Amino acid sequence: ENKKKIVFLDLPGVYSQKDYLIKKGIIKKTEFEVFSISEEIKCLLRYPPNLLKSFINFRLNFPVILINGSGDYHYLTYFFISQIKEPFSLIVFDQHTDFRNFKNVVFDCGSWVKFTENLKKNYLKEIIIAGIYTDTKDYHSNVSFRFPECEIFEKGKFEKVYTGFLKRRRLKEFNENPQLNSENVYISVDLDCLTEDFVETKWGNGEVVLDELLNAIKNIKKNHKIIGVDVCGLKESPDEKSLKTVSEMVKILKI
Repeated sequence: ENKKKIVFLDLPGVYSQKDYLIKKGIIKKTEFEVFSISEEIKCLLRYPPNLLKSFINFRLNFPVILINGSGDYHYLTYFFISQIKEPFSLIVFDQHTDFRNFKNVVFDCGSWVKFTENLKKNYLKEIIIAGIYTDTKDYHSNVSFRFPECEIFEKGKFEKVYTGFLKRRRLKEFNENPQLNSENVYISVDLDCLTEDFVETKWGNGEVVLDELLNAIKNIKKNHKIIGVDVCGLKESPDEKSLKTVSEMVKILKI
């Protein structure tokens, strides 16, 4: 398996992560590069999707680990995975579905997963979302959802995200048997899925503990090839616990 190159995106909070990883000896200066991001992307967080294409100014070489900015920039995952030219499954760890589905919906961090459906006629074979946070305290909390057969319980009421039969899976069950349809897997992590014990974000916190997330990645690696990972969610000035969490993730992903 090819060694994964680490790419830091030139976004707020990312340099703090880079410096921390170097200081702790987790990465060497020969193992990473920094990609510049256009001012349009840094300043505008919502777009008509056809407009944003012209702002993506870099090409990726897979396999790759991408260190992204805050959750505001999670939509960039769409453009990362659109460069993949072989069949793959997409797994998103997030406390939100990022599947806003209104009429004339704009493309942003809250709707990008909806737009990935456009890629399913090419190489994307399935989308799985794990770690959704709900206010209910029953077994619907902290589950793994598989599109297109997906409905969710959120904030105490029943909401359809996508027409189809309901599949409910605990994160624990997903860990034990991921059931992925492709050998190749791309993982996108918004660290806001983790509890406040592990990370501080501008979008709140979910219910997942770090070991659950790391174990999920380890179990995926057992039978699948991880061709790419992106990690977002930290604030512009990340605190020590958040930086430590990123470092634990990079340790696992590098292997």
